[in-house]
Parts: sequence; C-alpha cells; structure tokens
Amino acid sequence: ELILLSSLYLYKEARNFTPKRLVEIKNLLIKQETWTESYIQESLNKYFIASGIVPLIVIQSGSMAELIKTNDNFGFIVPKEGTLISVENLVIPKGSKKSVAAHKLIDYILSEKVLLDAYGKCGYFPSNKHALHEIEKQAPPEKSLIPKDSLFSQLHPFHNEIGLRYISDLWLKVQTAQ
Repeated sequence: ELILLSSLYLYKEARNFTPKRLVEIKNLLIKQETWTESYIQESLNKYFIASGIVPLIVIQSGSMAELIKTNDNFGFIVPKEGTLISVENLVIPKGSKKSVAAHKLIDYILSEKVLLDAYGKCGYFPSNKHALHEIEKQAPPEKSLIPKDSLFSQLHPFHNEIGLRYISDLWLKVQTAQ
C-alpha cells in the first residue's frame, strides 16, 4: 500500500509504474524512513496510535472506526492527493453446476444483517444501502467515516501492475537502506 500511496503523492495516480517511477518511489520511501517510527503490520497500527507512540498513522478507515467511536482524541482524514479504495468481488464461474447455491451465498453475504455484523466486528463498510443508512444513523456526522459523494473523485482503486516479487525486492531495499 505504501508504494501505491507514494505514487499518489508523487504522480497523482496509483498506476502506470514505469521503471523510472519505481526508482523515485523507492527513493521517497527511503528518505521518509528517517521520519518514520516504524513500518508495521496493520494489526499494530491501533496500538501505536492509541498508546501515543506516534502522532500519525496510515491506516484503513475500517480499522480506525473503532478508535474514533470510543475516543474523541482521534480523527480520520483523506490527504488532498487522495487515497486508495479496495472493492472486493465475488464471481460465479459461467459453467458452475452450483450457481443457485452460489447466488444464495452471495445474497446472504450482502444481507443487511451480515454486513452490519461485519462492520461492527471489522469496520468494513457495507455495499448494501440499507445497512449503510443504519450505520449513518448510529454515528454522529463528525465521527462517520462513510465517504461522502464529493470524496469519490479522490479514491483510487488498486491495480495489479507490479508483481509481488518486485514489491518484495523494493521493500527489502527500503528496509535495508543506510
């Protein structure tokens, strides 16, 4: 994610990764590491911010929702350069022999009850409008992390343009830079 966010910062897009751009992204990450407390797993972000170890973190909105609901000291903003958006998909293969069962599973997963439960446990925003409206009723506007329509122009989807091997190699160079 930091590679994609760095691309947004440098080029206003999270795609079109030329070799020159990747070198510039690597150099930016190496430079900013001197200002960074830690590059850590997502699971530790809430601990780092809640304990006061760091004043700022890059975190998924769903992970931050719990802290914002329970503590007035936290907020969540999207940088002017924008941020990433992840859209998960389910697919039924064309030749599936169990398409009726697959449709039932998808209907269940997209049900208001299941989506509200997923939001309550994980902070994942629902794609079901009824569930989304229920969440909006629960949170005051200043604590809501539900994107407003005006924000969508700043949201950039993930694109699989860089191989995992290359990302691992780039990340190793960032982590081991002197």
